[in-house]
Order: sequence, then C-alpha cells, then structure tokens
Amino acid sequence: MIDVRRPKYPDVIFGMEVLLKLNKLKEAQMLASHCAKALRSTTDRFEQSVRLTGLGEYYSGIQRWDDALAAWEHMPPEQPFRRDALNGIVQIHLANALHAANTRASTAVGTERKSR
Repeated sequence: MIDVRRPKYPDVIFGMEVLLKLNKLKEAQMLASHCAKALRSTTDRFEQSVRLTGLGEYYSGIQRWDDALAAWEHMPPEQPFRRDALNGIVQIHLANALHAANTRASTAVGTERKSR
C-alpha cells in the first residue's frame, strides 16, 4: 500500500484513484496535501503533472469542482497526463451544464403548473 505520508510521485495517481474508490477520504486528503506541498518545490514538469493529476482527481472525487479545474488547468501541455486533465475539465463543465439545464427545466415546469 502507498505511504500517504511520504509518497513517491509515481504512486500518486494510482494511490489517489485507489483511495477514492475505497472511500478512504482521510488518506486521500493526506495524499492531496502532500501533492500540494510538493508542487511548491518541484521544477520537474513530469512530477508536476503527476501531482496535479492526483490533486485534480482528489478535488473531483470530493466534488470541489473549482479546485479540480484549477489543478487540471495548470497541467503542463506537453505532459502525458494532459489528456486526463482535459477529460476531467470537460466532464466538470458538462456536469455543470446538465445541472443548469435540469434546474431551468424544473423551474419552467413549476412555473407552468402555477399558471394553470
């Protein structure tokens, strides 16, 4: 199992995915915190992309959409996890659009019923 207190960056993505799937949110939060701290000091673009992917997955997993978007939008464009980040960004924007459409539709139905 991954040591969430001192994770190696290759373990971050798979570790975060496993922790979220197992609903181990406290451990996932510790891993996300480690990722955020490590991002401040690393200059390696691949390591940055790994840690940003982990953060994006964590924030998305706990439904902090704006934080997930912020993490994924900082993904270095040439890195292999950029596609995952773009996928996450699209999914969040699509979910927001569907939510807005459903809200408007139910408001319209409620207004129509009141006018009868």
